[in-house]
Amino acid sequence: MQTAIICQLLLVTLAAAKIGDSCTYDGIKGKCVTSSSCTSGFVVTGYCPDDPANVKCCLSKACTSTAGSKGLCLNTGSGCDGTFVKNRCPGPSDVQCCIAEDSEGSDDLNDIEVVFWINAFIPLYIEGVTKLVPNHGDRSMVVALAENLESVLAIAGCFATDQRSYSSSKASSARMHSEAPVHIDTNSYDWSQAHHCDSTIKLDCDDGSVREKKTADIKGMKFTPREGSSSRVVLDYTAGAGNPFDAFAPEINLVGTLTVDRLAKTVTYSGKVDDFPTFEAYATFNGFGPYTVDTLWPEKGSNPSSLGGIGAKRPFSGILYI
Repeated sequence: MQTAIICQLLLVTLAAAKIGDSCTYDGIKGKCVTSSSCTSGFVVTGYCPDDPANVKCCLSKACTSTAGSKGLCLNTGSGCDGTFVKNRCPGPSDVQCCIAEDSEGSDDLNDIEVVFWINAFIPLYIEGVTKLVPNHGDRSMVVALAENLESVLAIAGCFATDQRSYSSSKASSARMHSEAPVHIDTNSYDWSQAHHCDSTIKLDCDDGSVREKKTADIKGMKFTPREGSSSRVVLDYTAGAGNPFDAFAPEINLVGTLTVDRLAKTVTYSGKVDDFPTFEAYATFNGFGPYTVDTLWPEKGSNPSSLGGIGAKRPFSGILYI
């Protein structure tokens, strides 16, 4: 698949690390990410041995206090919007159960506001895929198909990446960005949606200068309501967008289901994504956060030409405990 919907963003130097690889601790499955990216769980060291020191195993596990209040296992140094309870979580002594201030003695949350967003982006560095932009050594690009086909195919040539690694900022450059604010109270609910694609930037492969910019169409990106009540809201998500330099270019595909449950006190996303590029999802709750729902690096060996086959088939999911 020769898709390269591209943009610009913060620069994060990635060594030949396997960020996004799976890891397991005490029977809990997690992912190798930078410590600062693990915002909705806890990290343990020594389970991502091939990666730099700041890449650790990020795990998510629910917990309860002795009184039965629900919480989330976090590192004590990461902060807790409530109270830490000892001896309720696996891991080192700095991993404790964070119980939100309004959890004790409360059967439900009367008024919740969740903002969920999901991105597909091309990172600054992918081993064997990205190249440095000529005369701009701190920036990168991908070559779609081959440079010598550029005169024949519009989607051939060099395109800028999003110049970043994982980022929970909604302003971060992305090939595809979708978000859904969801509000639920004891009597009603409502939700909305917004989508955008940042500009695809075509570069001169020889000198790195910008040749042209185009923006992909968002008509293939949408949330559709499946269920809605004062208890929970369920939205189905489908998204596809391709390189705007060719109307017939293969698309990056994502599918999934977002569930915001006021009574269960959870935000759940369950879906699948394409082999390429990189994917990330985050959410805020009543102004707190953002918290990481899931992140996923490109499939090993994949590149823009990997798109257009089976489509979204890699699991991409996560759960946040409110």
